[in-house]
Amino acid sequence: VGKGRPIFQRLDLDDIVKEEASPLKEAPKKEEAVLEEKEEIDFDTWQSLDIRVAKILSVEDHPKADRLYVLKLDVAGSQRQVVSGIKENYTKEELLGKSVVLLANLKPVKLRGVLSQGMLLAESQGKEVRLLEASLETGSPIS
Repeated sequence: VGKGRPIFQRLDLDDIVKEEASPLKEAPKKEEAVLEEKEEIDFDTWQSLDIRVAKILSVEDHPKADRLYVLKLDVAGSQRQVVSGIKENYTKEELLGKSVVLLANLKPVKLRGVLSQGMLLAESQGKEVRLLEASLETGSPIS
């Protein structure tokens, strides 16, 4: 009969006692949030952005998209329509009358068949999205 192999590793009780009695080990540090940096732009590009305060006049469901609203905005007496994906974070009632920040000179595009004439600025953390609000007069430029 040959020599058998142990099924379990032999534990040394003295080593276990020493490890338990040793000072606490530092808890592993959580990974710090890494800021995702975008490509740098020059000053002329920054100056070309038309960022303004807009007031939300009406909020409608997008006819072809469950997660989108169609917003009518007042920008210093001029009306615009913006399609925005903020439906999961705001009710229509919460949006109505809010003064928000609008990127006004974004090239108009059709989103699911509805014209959007700008983009609302917001911050997001995970699935939580919050619109940037402004207490300035409608149409005021932001720089």
